[in-house]
Amino acid sequence: MARVVRRRKNPLLPVLLIFVFLFLIASVLATLAYNNGKEDAKDKKQLIAARSKILSDDDRKNPMVKAIIREYDKDRGKAPTVVAELIRQIAQLTEKITGSKTTTALAVGQVESTIGNTFVLNAVTTARAANAAQAEKIKGLENDLKALAAEQQDAVAAYKVLEDKFKKTADTLAAKTRDLETANTAQVTKHMAELAEKDKKHLAKMTSQEQEIATRDAEVNKLSEKSRKDDVVIDILKRKLIDKKKTNPMTLAVREAGRVKEIMPNRDVCFIPLGSKDRVARGMTFRVYGPEGVPEDGERHKAALTVIRVFETISQCRVSTVRKDNPVAIGDPFANVAFDPSRPPVFVVEGRFDLGGTGRLTETGTQEVIALIKRSGGKITNKLTVDVDFVVMGPEPPKPAKLDENAPPTAKEAHEIRMEEYNRWQKVLGQAIALNVPKLNTKRFLTLTGYETVREYED
Repeated sequence: MARVVRRRKNPLLPVLLIFVFLFLIASVLATLAYNNGKEDAKDKKQLIAARSKILSDDDRKNPMVKAIIREYDKDRGKAPTVVAELIRQIAQLTEKITGSKTTTALAVGQVESTIGNTFVLNAVTTARAANAAQAEKIKGLENDLKALAAEQQDAVAAYKVLEDKFKKTADTLAAKTRDLETANTAQVTKHMAELAEKDKKHLAKMTSQEQEIATRDAEVNKLSEKSRKDDVVIDILKRKLIDKKKTNPMTLAVREAGRVKEIMPNRDVCFIPLGSKDRVARGMTFRVYGPEGVPEDGERHKAALTVIRVFETISQCRVSTVRKDNPVAIGDPFANVAFDPSRPPVFVVEGRFDLGGTGRLTETGTQEVIALIKRSGGKITNKLTVDVDFVVMGPEPPKPAKLDENAPPTAKEAHEIRMEEYNRWQKVLGQAIALNVPKLNTKRFLTLTGYETVREYED
């Protein structure tokens, strides 16, 4: 039996066939695409050429064309294209110009035939006149410009002159300023040197004066100390002198002031030989004594006199408390311890007084004593020296008892006041005794001043 041999099929053959088929299809499509591209390029080129004939790039920038395109875009459908819209607007304008529907060329011909050369001539004449006027205006402007240029040159020249003048003035002032600054610096330096020299001299002078003042102060202190010692010695000498001149300090208290000069008959009036020149004043009082003179104690007076009228050298007095058995006579001596025709007597008043005899010692009584001394012509002082003529002293104040430590503040304050009053009275008494100054108690003082309402007083 014959054996049939079969051929094996190749598996790549179908794939190869498919690839060849696809390659052929791609080649055909590429050829068609190339041909179509060439046709499109040709059509595009023709389109661009046609569009450039209808509308150039500059035409597209024209505002009127842009306005037509905007109206076309806004009202799309009235005209198939922008060119058709433009043709429509041109036809409308031509109809308005010519008054009938016609072509643009016919409209231009009609306008040219109507206007003719006269319109052109008038337009040219008008244009030439306008150009001439413009040229004349330009010429006037050029002349004005030249005038302004000339003025500007003159102003520049004047400015330059002023600038040069200002520069010269500024340079002159700067030079003067420098000179003044130099002179001022020199003057200040000189003045400061002079001040330094004066300060030096003044300091030396002050130092010398301070040394001199210190020396003089030392001398003054020495002289003050010496003067104080001399005052003590003088007081001692004065006291010794008084002691030598009188044995009883009351001798000075009984000096007569004068003697009665005239008596009015049957009237309690007399005249004394003292007046305003002797410092006699109305209201002064005196004591009248007998022909034997004024006793040392001032007692045993005959009457009291009160000055009622004052003349220059005499005074009229009222006579009171007259004793019938011993009346006032011409030549009787009269006296007031606080009155001295040659000089005012000096008094120190210490303590409290009772001038009315009520038994109550008051500050008011002290003021009345001082007023009586002044009214009689005497003087008051607070310092007891040998120059004091009399010390008028009220009754000795009692020494305050010792105060309990638990006493209230008011009691302590009152105790201090009483203790101070007591110590002051004792001090004045001691000084009066040491200086041998006459002391007058209340009764004696009132008696020697002629006070009329005297009652009983204790020494």
